[in-house]
Amino acid sequence: MKISEYVVENKKTNFSDPVLETFAFATDNQSEIIGGKIFINPLLFFTRTKNPFSQEKRKMGIYFGYPALQRFNVNLEIPEGYTVESIPTPVKIMSESKDIIYSINTSIQENKIQIICTKEIYSSIFAADEYNSLKDIFQKVIASQNEKIILKKI
Repeated sequence: MKISEYVVENKKTNFSDPVLETFAFATDNQSEIIGGKIFINPLLFFTRTKNPFSQEKRKMGIYFGYPALQRFNVNLEIPEGYTVESIPTPVKIMSESKDIIYSINTSIQENKIQIICTKEIYSSIFAADEYNSLKDIFQKVIASQNEKIILKKI
């Protein structure tokens, strides 16, 4: 992978504003080509593939450290000679208490695909009895993040 145009904004200036990382990259190994179709993971290497909540039961609370907002804006250029066959379904997942909210939306404009993904965690501590709900939410997030973009030859 070749990264270019890397910029970090607000590293040290204002702690109430988000830290913003922006970069462009080129790579040959973030997709699979099968039968003339290109299969792309919408969040590329930002995708979680394994649920961090793998235990059957939990006796202690879950501590996330601090509330957090993570937003990914990914713009992909459709290669010449290809068109979009399918894109992931827009998804919004939230905990019953609305302390965790996840959303992903994919849109197409001309020869570009834009993916906007947001994960918000408003509480830093969850009780042990919320473990199964957290496990379920993260499993749905992983399934959503691994739904492929499919491009086909024109």
